[in-house]
Amino acid sequence: MKKFFNLLKYLALIFISVVVLLFAIAEFAEDRIASISVEQINKSIGLPVTYDEISFSLLRDFPLATLEINDIWLGSPSKGESKNKIDTLANIQKVYVSVRMLPLVSEQRFDIVEIDVEGAEGFYAVDSSGISNIDFLMDTTHTEAVDTTATGLQISLRELTIKNMRLQYSDKTINAKGLLSVPEIYMDGEFENGIFESAIEGTAILSDCHYGETNACLMKQTKLVFEMEYLKDSVFINKAHVFSDGIELRAEGEIGLKEDLFSSLLISSPSLDIQELKKYIPIELLEEYGIENTSGTAKLEGTVKGVISDSIMPGLSFDFEISKGGIKIKDYPALSNIKLNGQFTNGSLHNNQSTSLSINQLYFETDQSNGELDFILQDLDNPRYSGSFSANMDLKELKNHFIPDSLISKLEGKMDARLVTEGVLPDKIDSTFMDKIAQNSRGFLFFKEVNLTMDSLISVDSCDLEIEYLPDTLRIKDANLRIPSYHVMINDADAYFSFSGQISDYMNMAVKMDTLHLQTTKSLISGSASLSNLNEPDYELYAKMDLDMGEIAKMVPDTLIMSMNGEIMASMSSSGKIRPDSMMNDIEPLIFENSSFIVNANNFSVRMPDTLMSVKNLTGEFSMAHDSLKIINTSGTYANIDFMVDSTSVTNSYGAILQKDSSPLGISGKFALGDLDYSAFAAFMEEDSLGSDKISGENTPDNEEFLNFKYNLKGTLSVNSFKYNKSTFENLSCLFNLSDSLFIIDQFKTDAFDGTLNNAIRYELYPDNRSVVAFRSQIDKMDISTLLKEFDDFDQKEISHEQLSGLFSTKMDGRIVMHGDSLVMDSIQVKGDMKLEDGGLYNYKRAMELADFTSLDELDNMQFKTMESQLFIFKNALYVPKTDIRSNAMDITAYGMQTFGEDYQYHLRIYLGEILHGKTRRIRKKQEEMADNPDDKKPKLKSLYIQSSSINGNSKNGLDNKKDRFRMQTKINVQEKILNIIFHPLLLDFDTGVDMEMLQINRNMAKK
Repeated sequence: MKKFFNLLKYLALIFISVVVLLFAIAEFAEDRIASISVEQINKSIGLPVTYDEISFSLLRDFPLATLEINDIWLGSPSKGESKNKIDTLANIQKVYVSVRMLPLVSEQRFDIVEIDVEGAEGFYAVDSSGISNIDFLMDTTHTEAVDTTATGLQISLRELTIKNMRLQYSDKTINAKGLLSVPEIYMDGEFENGIFESAIEGTAILSDCHYGETNACLMKQTKLVFEMEYLKDSVFINKAHVFSDGIELRAEGEIGLKEDLFSSLLISSPSLDIQELKKYIPIELLEEYGIENTSGTAKLEGTVKGVISDSIMPGLSFDFEISKGGIKIKDYPALSNIKLNGQFTNGSLHNNQSTSLSINQLYFETDQSNGELDFILQDLDNPRYSGSFSANMDLKELKNHFIPDSLISKLEGKMDARLVTEGVLPDKIDSTFMDKIAQNSRGFLFFKEVNLTMDSLISVDSCDLEIEYLPDTLRIKDANLRIPSYHVMINDADAYFSFSGQISDYMNMAVKMDTLHLQTTKSLISGSASLSNLNEPDYELYAKMDLDMGEIAKMVPDTLIMSMNGEIMASMSSSGKIRPDSMMNDIEPLIFENSSFIVNANNFSVRMPDTLMSVKNLTGEFSMAHDSLKIINTSGTYANIDFMVDSTSVTNSYGAILQKDSSPLGISGKFALGDLDYSAFAAFMEEDSLGSDKISGENTPDNEEFLNFKYNLKGTLSVNSFKYNKSTFENLSCLFNLSDSLFIIDQFKTDAFDGTLNNAIRYELYPDNRSVVAFRSQIDKMDISTLLKEFDDFDQKEISHEQLSGLFSTKMDGRIVMHGDSLVMDSIQVKGDMKLEDGGLYNYKRAMELADFTSLDELDNMQFKTMESQLFIFKNALYVPKTDIRSNAMDITAYGMQTFGEDYQYHLRIYLGEILHGKTRRIRKKQEEMADNPDDKKPKLKSLYIQSSSINGNSKNGLDNKKDRFRMQTKINVQEKILNIIFHPLLLDFDTGVDMEMLQINRNMAKK
């Protein structure tokens, strides 16, 4: 035991001696050690270094040697704008170093256990000339080498702590500055012989930032909290969190720092405040795009994994999300509740080919609308895309932001839209890309309860419809709408369109409307159409309509149509080519030659402010094709006149009227009218005459040119009745054939004045402005008194309807030549006879004078059985070969002539017995015998011959002589024979080329 205590005593003595020795060494060598350290630093880094206080101890943390330096200043050589001063590079408040003593003494190796740096402040500055205060550290012209091996020391570091470090940065060339603050960094590891392994954790804060004209100055601070390890050429990030204004980023994983840079990182951002991040966007840019407000939160999470090099990308895979987003752009509706989520990856190949961007959902809302989008983009080298879009839109909201009132004053309702598309993005966006979009897209629009008003005339209410687009097709279906301004409701309308060709070559596209179905409450329109080659369009059109005209009338203003009803069924087809350069010239042949129409009317009536445009109860069929119009079994009422048209055709109207070709306008058919009243036409004819006087001479050449065409009108015309003043003509009918040079009317028949009339006329024009008129007239037993009465005695006072009665009959044929508007008097050729029977002559002045001369009172009130007269007109004179008058007073036979001047000569034969005794029973018996024996070879009565004449102004009234009678008879006979040679009624041609059977059918039509 005693030896043990002695050993302890010696050991204690030795320990105390060593401690004293170390203390003495540290005390006396402290300044020398500090000087050597500072000198070595200056020599190693070439920096001016100063310090305020230095402390070296071998006992403070024995067996560690410690070094503490306070208030260290590091400077840099003077360059650039500060050549006359030394810049401050860093200020360090305190540096504390602890080193193991044994390795330092025995192995000349610095085994640093701990370095603590506190209160450090560094400066990095670049002046306006681009020279920084640390450029000297990278001076390639400096040739003096620092001998780091002269001491034979080795250095290792185990622990490093930095507190309250600040780094100030400024760069005048880019107008940038910032402050990096490090509250604390702790590193634990080893650094020995170039091998470094450690773990580090700490916090760094970036603040007071400024960069050019950007809004970086608005950032308050960015804070980094990190925990990392460096081991075997790899950095392991256990924690890396970044917190800034509206930003939170996280990262963890591994980065390999070997020959190939390798990464395996998990990166996430649990919260990105979009409203806060908006402050970094330049105000000018916000104003340019009208961005007024933003909101929402974004999230990001993904991985970076793989080798990183100039030619190899690591694998990237990120999920991103935006929630509760919002944005307000000037003049546009605010978008709210924006939701976005998707993925981005560069795929298994880690290159553009396998890169894809997927937007699983992009949803947004406005006050009244919402929309949703999904989209995928793949292969950046040859981009392929696919996506869909849907939206539920409030049209009133859409109109308020996008459509001016000048275009649409009112728009309300809902619209659902859907679009699906896919394809490949080309190198450049051009018109061919539009072709591919059209071929690879599908779209749908659904409108519900749409109300639209463009102006006072165009408005739509309660519109529901669907629009469907598929490649090369477009369909509008289930359209229901109401057009209030036109009082029409459209139900279940449908239209189907198909396309061929390319949008990029739209001028050569073809568009086809395969079906059109347009139905209102009472009407229906259907059809099809096609259009191709827009340079010179070729078209085909077919349409069919079944229209309730009462419904159509509601669509037309009252100023145009007062009322309308009935039914119109129509169909049409047309095809041809439209040449834009000559469109106006092409329209007419397209209508008349390339189109066909069929129209069926059923009790169609229309009443318009202009009564001349009104019609009632129109029923019939109209068809037109190849410049030919046909009218079949058509009837109606126009201007209060019933009419019927049947078996009627109108040909070459376009060719004759508009093209002025050599073929005539042809009209052929059966026409019938009801009851006509001349008074209804008189006012119009008078007004038209006044109007013609006013405009006569205006545009006369154009009017004449328009009316200068050939025509041929033929057919039958029947009129049930025609009222002229007091007279009524019934059962009128005729055959007619009218052309530009020949008018023929035949079988012009009517019942009037208790008798009948049958006339024919032929009017022929010749190139020398000469015209020939031929006529034939036959009247059978018309009441002459009624005729005179209803025609107001023809405005003459010689004889009135009260003085003459009887049944008038005549048969007359004639021919007249005219030159221009002038009658060639000596060309008149007329033959005929007249007969008046069962009539009387009452209180006739001439007869009463003869009664005074003959003392026959019966002449005052003469009744006759017959009055027959033959006559002809030839060479400017009227000849009467014979006139027989058989009356109750006396019988008279007369003959003679009268020129168209003032010359006349008549010879009368009166029976003496009748003059002396009146017409006795015996005389009447002999007259009857004479009537039965015209050769006068049986009993005769004594006669008195009287002559009345005026030749060249010389008048003669008195007894006649045989010589004058013979001369007159001879003259009459000669003139009549000459006339018979040059003019025979049987040679007159009144053939119209119209079947007589049609005339009877027409008469029946007129009666109906």
